[in-house]
Amino acid sequence: MVAFYKHHIPDWMDGTENLDHATYRVYHVIVQLIYLNEGPIANNEQGIAGRCKTSPRSYRACLETLLRLGKLTLQDGRIDNRRACQELHSVGENRANAAKGGARSLGVPKSRPKPLQNNDQATAPLFATNSLKEKTREEKTREDKTQEIIGSESAPNGAGPFSSITDETAPEQPRVLGNYDFLSDDGSVLILADEFKALESELPAIKSVRALVRHSCRSWLLEIEPSQRKEALLRWLRKKNTENEQRQSVRKREHAKEHARRAVQADVERRKQADKALAVQERLNREHQQRMEARRDQIRSGGELSSAQENGSH
Repeated sequence: MVAFYKHHIPDWMDGTENLDHATYRVYHVIVQLIYLNEGPIANNEQGIAGRCKTSPRSYRACLETLLRLGKLTLQDGRIDNRRACQELHSVGENRANAAKGGARSLGVPKSRPKPLQNNDQATAPLFATNSLKEKTREEKTREDKTQEIIGSESAPNGAGPFSSITDETAPEQPRVLGNYDFLSDDGSVLILADEFKALESELPAIKSVRALVRHSCRSWLLEIEPSQRKEALLRWLRKKNTENEQRQSVRKREHAKEHARRAVQADVERRKQADKALAVQERLNREHQQRMEARRDQIRSGGELSSAQENGSH
């Protein structure tokens, strides 16, 4: 299985610039599967379509496009790519050469033996150590080894000879950056995850502190001395936060004014609607009262007429 391979970016971009997003995805997945398999792969429509997050029907259409363009070949139900075949052949040759080199170096000493008295003339170097500095270094090394042996024998419970060394004399271990730590391209600005967390709480008016830090380290901050870049960056971030807070306060005041104006307009509109509804209700009440008075007059006039007719009949 080939876990990684050489990716020639210009050739890849030139070869895939005319492909749509679905065909590009299918082509990319198939090429990776060929490298992982170190050879042609079976045309498993369901499996490859699932890896491409598409349907088998769409996969078949994309595969036909790639076959028509000559990007892939399909023979006896197996898919292959010419460029991947060449790269895999190079990988095989490199493996074979590495194996031959390892076989040749078997039994060869990694370093030249030191000129000790017990070494015979065949293995001793031609020239002994003549430099005073080198002699002093070798003597010091022998003394350190002697002290180490003495300390290990006298230390209780198997404690080592360097158990009493303080942190000041211990060699400083290189720091391993975490996922949320930031280091500029030239290594002049280092901001840890805890510092980012403190900056985000200190600078609430900045939406993305990390994005601003990355942009600054690649633009205007390069004009400043490396030893002063981090301090200058922190000053600029605080200034940017103050400006954003001022702009936000102005926007908040304008928003409050606009909200108050809209509230007044809504209140005036509600009063107009209430007045209009009251006027309509009063008109309806007057019309109803007029109808009731007209009905009473009609009833009253009808009663008087009937009583007069009764008197005349007698």
